[in-house]
Amino acid sequence: MAAQREEDLDDPATVESIVRGILRQVTGRNDDDIDAGRELKDMGVDSLMNIHMMRKAEQAFGVEMSIRALSQTKTAGGPLTIRWFVDQILALRRGVGGDPEATQESADVAVVAERVEHDAASLASHQALLGARIPIETSTITLSSGARIEVLCAGTGAPLVLLCPIMASIPVWVCQIEAFWRDHRVIALNYPGYGRSTDTPAAMSPGALARLLAVVLDALGVHEAVHLVGWSMGGMIAQEFGLSWPQRVRSIALVSTTSHLEEADTIANMEDLFRGLREDLERDTPEPAMVARRKRALDMSRREAGPERSFGYMAEVLRFDVRQRIRGLRPPTLVVQGLEDTLAAPRHGRYMWQEIPGAEHHGFAACGHFAPLHVPSAFNELLRDFVRRCSSSDPPDQ
Repeated sequence: MAAQREEDLDDPATVESIVRGILRQVTGRNDDDIDAGRELKDMGVDSLMNIHMMRKAEQAFGVEMSIRALSQTKTAGGPLTIRWFVDQILALRRGVGGDPEATQESADVAVVAERVEHDAASLASHQALLGARIPIETSTITLSSGARIEVLCAGTGAPLVLLCPIMASIPVWVCQIEAFWRDHRVIALNYPGYGRSTDTPAAMSPGALARLLAVVLDALGVHEAVHLVGWSMGGMIAQEFGLSWPQRVRSIALVSTTSHLEEADTIANMEDLFRGLREDLERDTPEPAMVARRKRALDMSRREAGPERSFGYMAEVLRFDVRQRIRGLRPPTLVVQGLEDTLAAPRHGRYMWQEIPGAEHHGFAACGHFAPLHVPSAFNELLRDFVRRCSSSDPPDQ
């Protein structure tokens, strides 16, 4: 990319031209295939590519971006386009970008479920991945706020709730849905803005998502204590749910997560973290038979968990901190981590294990952030044993 005069970097046309060049580098697209008003996700840009684009923009324009500041400017449902990038860069050049230290209110759900409806389109989509032999039901839960939440249920038995990582949707749990539906009522939902769940005016914090989970369980008629499995951001939601509604939780498995991330909110740092996540995704799995299925699940999940909402969720993840409350987590807890995790590093798992009363701990060697997909058989065996032992003990007081 040719060097630009400093004064040219404040010209909208020049900025757009440079951003187009960045997009070409990141995606390999020709300029004829790039439309400044088209959503980036429709041009093949996923959340990880967005971080890469932001880092290149910082270097090209001499600005500093942060996830929290950008999330303040990203309105729910608005398109994430080249024009949006140009507007943010020009604002930062003028010194009027978002304040990363500002407190931003997250969306909440002071609502109830108004109706639960069968969702045929969702069913067809998930059956294409899981196959017709698994008896799944897909529903859309409409809230009194007007928002709609996509939910998948499979099987019958004690409820097992699967909470997705950030930038992921229900298909990321394909190996666990397949493994547990015969013995459990497996429940998974897509967070607002992901899959067929509609967006909210602002991103929801893990605490707000825990309250949403309570609404969803009520709508599904789940009043008994559940087994919670929370992966990454899902583990943060599980901690909040267990702290707020311990009587509704039979057990908690905290997978590749933390009570506080302790990461600097800089794009350079985020790029390093996500580069490590991509390397995790691309590492060889010890279960070769799962390679094709894992790729299909991840491709579907990436399409459903677009970058336009992920900025807000990433900002909430950076804010999350329950270290002062974590000792109050009473349900039986299993902490699971990959010992080569570059995001939720092993020290995070050890901290939770030491702080949560009676917690158990297991680390998978030669494994990163994606144990449920990377070593599904070993992960499922570990989880099955833990859930079985917790099921045989006395349930929490209702």
